[in-house]
Amino acid sequence: RAHFIESNNLPQKFKVSPYLNLSLTSVLLEFVHISPAAWILLMTSANILYFLSGAILDATGYTGSVTTFMVAVFFSVAALFAVLQFFIT
Repeated sequence: RAHFIESNNLPQKFKVSPYLNLSLTSVLLEFVHISPAAWILLMTSANILYFLSGAILDATGYTGSVTTFMVAVFFSVAALFAVLQFFIT
C-alpha cells in the first residue's frame, strides 16, 4: 500500500482497496465483454439445437439418438473452427 501511494504521489489517506476493486472490475469487464450480436447468435444456436434435439427425441423415442446428434454437432463445430482458424491467421 505504502509503495503504491508513494510511487503515484497520492495522499496518505488514499483508500487503495476501493480503487483496486474498481480497477480490476473494469479490466475484467473489458476482458470478458461479448457483443450483443454474439449473444444473439449464441442464443439462436442454442434454441435451434434444443428444438432439433427435441424433434429427434420425438421422432425416435430413444435418447441415444439425441446423444449421437449432440456429439456429431460438437465435433462438426470443432472441426469447422479448426478449419476456419487457418483462414483467419
